[in-house]
Amino acid sequence: PPARLPATPSPPSAARAALKAHYQARRAEVERDSGSIAIARGLPTDGTLITCDVSEQWTAIARHYFEQAGLADRIDLRLGPALDTLSELPEEDPFDFAFIDADKENYPAYYEECLRLLAGVLEGRTPPPQLFCLDVVMPGLDGVELTAKLKATPAMASIPILIISASAQRRDFELAQGAGADGYLT
Repeated sequence: PPARLPATPSPPSAARAALKAHYQARRAEVERDSGSIAIARGLPTDGTLITCDVSEQWTAIARHYFEQAGLADRIDLRLGPALDTLSELPEEDPFDFAFIDADKENYPAYYEECLRLLAGVLEGRTPPPQLFCLDVVMPGLDGVELTAKLKATPAMASIPILIISASAQRRDFELAQGAGADGYLT
């Protein structure tokens, strides 16, 4: 089984190290460009990160920083609503990593689309992801509830779950740990 991640609040560099150390994803999905550089640094050299944004201005800024970081070849930045982008991605080209960080009111829809892209895992057609990263704050189904749901799904139960959150509240940390999260980074 995979090693348990440290369950203590840690700096952002620890998130990058945890991602790099605990998964070798070939493709990844991020719903916005926040954190894209940190996640892309954790990808193997042949990995690809798809990230979405609706702002031409912010997309241009992000592209500049992706190039400056030497990661432009690993980050596929798509201009347009993330839900549209996700729905256009073929299930036959499955993802092994999904990180949702977008407009919170659409989290349930993003979750459903990510499940569709991870369907091969649930059906045993593709290898399972090596790590789940979740936010604590999500409408409808928060990160703690989703952690419990994933841990109760046999095909997903052994996959480490890393909660990444701006919340340094001890209560959130304890709830995440109680639901089965393997790590909690703030």
